[in-house]
Amino acid sequence: MRTFAIEFMRARFALGESGAIGVTVALGIGGIGGVLVAGHLGDALIRRNVITGRVLVGGAAYLVAAIGFAPGLLVPSLFIAAPCFAVAAAGIGGANPAVDAARLDVMHAALWGRAEGVRATLRRAFEAAAPPLFAYVAILLGGNGNVASAKPSDVAGLDRALVVMLATLALAGFVLLFFATRTYARDAATAIASDDATR
Repeated sequence: MRTFAIEFMRARFALGESGAIGVTVALGIGGIGGVLVAGHLGDALIRRNVITGRVLVGGAAYLVAAIGFAPGLLVPSLFIAAPCFAVAAAGIGGANPAVDAARLDVMHAALWGRAEGVRATLRRAFEAAAPPLFAYVAILLGGNGNVASAKPSDVAGLDRALVVMLATLALAGFVLLFFATRTYARDAATAIASDDATR
């Protein structure tokens, strides 16, 4: 989505280059706000003995992102869509600190470096493959592959691809809320016990 955000904004809302960049920067600020709020909220829940607090915050953040994006992609007015996109950006940004912290909670401290190395490798590989795959899906759904011309007809497929891809955000939220919460406390306790046993 980062790759196509400016072209999408230009064509969908008839913005100039600087206007589209300005809106995208504003959404980035919303994402930073989400990072700060979600990180604080996850830690606050842990302090209140909600063991699965970080997982709950991460799952909720992904669902907020999906719910925020949906109306923003369906309405033609930037004044209505921009707040929706800001909420969605906050959700996507907010999921990161909670999920990152939860992932380390279930890993033995001696393996953090190796685990993060494997995760970073996989993440970068998927991030590199995402833009061409996303563009391919957009073309399959009615785009002509020319998003740079900033004509609404040229981003119709991109618009549809974004709607379809919301399912991945919702799926991430559901996996965290309904599956990860069942095993997280046990896995975190196992990592702590293993760490203590090897000291």
